[in-house]
Amino acid sequence: KTLTDSKSKLEAIHLHPATNTSDLLRGVTFLRNLEQNLEKWGVCVSEMEQSEKLVKRYNRHMPKTWHETSLLSTTLSQLGQALGKRQLYVQENVSVLQGRVKSAGEDLEAKVDEVLEKWDSDKPLSGKVLPAAALDILTRYKKLLEGLSAEVSDLDQALVVLELTSTSVKSIPL
Repeated sequence: KTLTDSKSKLEAIHLHPATNTSDLLRGVTFLRNLEQNLEKWGVCVSEMEQSEKLVKRYNRHMPKTWHETSLLSTTLSQLGQALGKRQLYVQENVSVLQGRVKSAGEDLEAKVDEVLEKWDSDKPLSGKVLPAAALDILTRYKKLLEGLSAEVSDLDQALVVLELTSTSVKSIPL
């Protein structure tokens, strides 16, 4: 299921210049993660093929829920080919993608600065805010900062994939 889900997700990724920035960052990050997982999955499929041969050699039958390793191997190969095409696109368009990612980094840095400044004025201090309102403020900022932290993580991974230096975006205090 993971192989077919990853293949479907990979086929749905668009890295064209018209793609919005957050989708672009997620797409580049997904490519990197998929490349790392592909090696592990290849080892697992190879081990499963060897196990299947051993079971068949002793005239044992596989359970009905068993997926033939030849199907897994084919899916893995197709996934590798699709990944190769996306990686080739990234290599051919690296300068455009780098510009988009740099711009996204600058935008994200401004967004983080804005949120941190707003937090400095909104944080509930010294009993001026009722406890229920303080909890609402804290919950809202926690969700906001978690989202920003995920964006910074995606940006950092995209920077690595596109061979750019790390972002100057401040770390998100969680």
